[in-house]
Amino acid sequence: MDLREYRATVTLRNGTPAVLRAIRPDDQEALREGFALLSPSTVYHRFFQPKGQLTDAELRYLTELDFHDHVALVASIQNLAGEFVIGVGRMVRLGAGEAGVRGQEKPGPRDTAEVAFVVGDDFQGLGVATQLLSHLAAIARGLGIRTLTAEVLGDNKAMLAVFAHSGLPLTQRVIDGVIHVEMALPDGPAPGA
Repeated sequence: MDLREYRATVTLRNGTPAVLRAIRPDDQEALREGFALLSPSTVYHRFFQPKGQLTDAELRYLTELDFHDHVALVASIQNLAGEFVIGVGRMVRLGAGEAGVRGQEKPGPRDTAEVAFVVGDDFQGLGVATQLLSHLAAIARGLGIRTLTAEVLGDNKAMLAVFAHSGLPLTQRVIDGVIHVEMALPDGPAPGA
């Protein structure tokens, strides 16, 4: 399966149908618009710093992916205007020469990938990040990735709960106030299998 064509339909906790699909270069405007709707707290939890907007270079980095070392899925719903992006989940393979999920290159074993998620404030608590994590984990297994990592601010209880309830074996350690999460990926079917 070409991961650039990845698409799955899921149901959110409130019964709303949503689509998880591979991010595309033409999603840049949707990301720019969605970012403008995020609360300062949501932005801080994702980027670990205040951020007023995404630059053109950041938008290219976030949407123009190889789908081997850098994979991202958008979660979207349909509204009167058409498709509306409500969340993004991504993983970046460590040691691949790619910038990590917050823009800095991270060394590490090639069978490990860092994940990050952002969900629009109005859609938090509906299982969007849970669905994105589940699908990214399946994709990761198909790409030979054995471990997912994440860095989470200690007060981001919602994201920590997503990881804790993922069903994946995990470990956590705190370094300088940041919780480093590692989730082992058990053997399982590749996406689409």
